Amino acid sequence: MVPRPHLSHERYWWNTGAQHVAGVDEAGRGPLAGPVVAAAVIFPPHIALEGLEELNDSKRMSQNQRERIYRRIQELALAVSVARVEAEEIDRINILQASLKAMAQALLQLRPRPEVVLVDGTQVPTPYLPASWQVPCHPIVRGDGKSLSIAAASVVAKVTRDRIMVEYDALYPRYGFAQHKGYPSPAHREAIARWGVCPIHRKTFRGVREHLNPLPMALSATAAGRSAEALAAEYLQAKGYRVLERNFRTPEGELDLIAQEGKTLVFVEVKARRSARYGSGEESVTPAKQRRLTAAALHYLQQTRTMDRPCRFDLIVIRKSRRRTEIRHLPNAFPAADFT
Repeated sequence: MVPRPHLSHERYWWNTGAQHVAGVDEAGRGPLAGPVVAAAVIFPPHIALEGLEELNDSKRMSQNQRERIYRRIQELALAVSVARVEAEEIDRINILQASLKAMAQALLQLRPRPEVVLVDGTQVPTPYLPASWQVPCHPIVRGDGKSLSIAAASVVAKVTRDRIMVEYDALYPRYGFAQHKGYPSPAHREAIARWGVCPIHRKTFRGVREHLNPLPMALSATAAGRSAEALAAEYLQAKGYRVLERNFRTPEGELDLIAQEGKTLVFVEVKARRSARYGSGEESVTPAKQRRLTAAALHYLQQTRTMDRPCRFDLIVIRKSRRRTEIRHLPNAFPAADFT
């Protein structure tokens, strides 16, 4: 019989006088896409365990079991908090550090503040906690199978992350995130090979980075358009923008890039030119084209329920020659409609 998590670790600290013992765990270290999510849970001393009989390491539970236990944890826990670190930061600091950072953020959000922390694994999130944090953190190897608080945190983190990936499935329906939750399933790997990498993929992970190919030198007319958009996306990211979508299709037309600068959504039209004789790029964004882009942007805002976000339309013109590539960025290329 597989041992189930229990309250022995919590009782030890309760018996020393600590009232608020937190368990913390994360979900999402292995996927190729999406955030890593951490949760922290504090149970009250002498908690009645009715309704928690199925609680275990979240990986040993079915989705229906996790959903039931998740609701029961919310009812019984003294405090529950959740934090996430996105794929972009995972690529920057690596998945271990991102997991520890998410754990630290979850702990800092707990109210009441814990007096003792039980951490799943061999490392604690102390580097990401402020110097004023004097709460002891105790690692427990395979703690999600030994400590009820850690097991509860693992379930909360897993359910929360699964829900996030279902939401992403609506934004990026080609990849099947609702089914595999970003893990490297055969279907997910096939989708990446077919459609390339989307903004929530972890670009430093094996299974993703192989598909970040450099742009080819010789381009067909169709490929030239796509490559210009890739260059424009790289340019925006280097300028501190976050690229949310590429080639977003709507019934009203296609939006080349959708980016975020601060709180502002930026709809970007990309034009590639080989020489000046084909026009400046701005000339091709006619009033009729502006109306189509505005209608497509409205579709995106309605679909993503972001009608209240400030937005603008930018134009990026890329001129390529054998010797160099010029990128010209025109913010606020034409007035954004009042969508409110």
